[in-house]
Amino acid sequence: MRKLLASALTTSYRWVLVGCVLLAGWSLWTGGIFDSHVASTIRSSSVYADTSYQLDTAAAQRVIGNRRLAAVFLDTTDDEVAAQTCKDLKSAADGVLVVIVYSGDDGLQNYGCSLLPGADDDDGFGKAFVAESVIATGISGFADHPLDAVKTMAVKYDALANAGIVPQQARVIQASAPRYLLALIALVAVVGGAAVIYAVSRRAGRAVADATDISIGKHDDLVDVNATMAGIAGTILQVDGRFAAPADQPSSWFTRYRRLAADYATLAADVTDHADGKGHGTVDSLSQRAVQLAEDAAELARTRTTGG
Repeated sequence: MRKLLASALTTSYRWVLVGCVLLAGWSLWTGGIFDSHVASTIRSSSVYADTSYQLDTAAAQRVIGNRRLAAVFLDTTDDEVAAQTCKDLKSAADGVLVVIVYSGDDGLQNYGCSLLPGADDDDGFGKAFVAESVIATGISGFADHPLDAVKTMAVKYDALANAGIVPQQARVIQASAPRYLLALIALVAVVGGAAVIYAVSRRAGRAVADATDISIGKHDDLVDVNATMAGIAGTILQVDGRFAAPADQPSSWFTRYRRLAADYATLAADVTDHADGKGHGTVDSLSQRAVQLAEDAAELARTRTTGG
């Protein structure tokens, strides 16, 4: 049983296990399990804003609608933070023109982050550069009115779309929940399969161990029977010399002696058959017979000694 389980674990089940783990990892990764707070928001929304901007994000989302446009308002003055945020959004906002807005000396500043299809290609690089340069022009004066900044971006996006610089197709947001569910199913399959294998192997191992314990117990009992038989044989040898001088012993003693010797021979044969797996009796019955025969032998030896 254990060899069978080990073989299954190292062949087909191993590849199923690897496949489930890869599927779970892919589902978790594409579902955004490792996303930052900004990325997890933009994955399913078109607007993110730190609380310092007091932006009505619901209204801003309605302004952007289904355009391939996302606005991120960060509470920072460091353009390096904006650049890092663009990198973090690579997976969450794939296929979207992202405008990262942050504070500057002259009001709102923006960091263009084009993640539109083909933005890294030779043909699409120029369009991406134009889109990043144009999309947020004119928003610097809206530091106190971030919603108006979003409206400006939406107007600029439409102009870029009409010029064929950015896609006119709508953005399709894929919820992460189905991917998490798929990952959960894969993980449950892996853990459940491993648990079943463990439970079956443990049960099989326990059954083998119990059978081994029973076998060892029977062997120990049989050793006890053989020890008793050795004692009986010694007693028979002690009284055997008296059998050669019948004049000093009554005939009843010889009858008991012959019966003891015959019973010993029968019991010895039964013990041998049981050890070879041919016997029909139990070890307990053999032990009881050996104990009774030992008592008879001891009584016969006492009779010999007392001359009774």
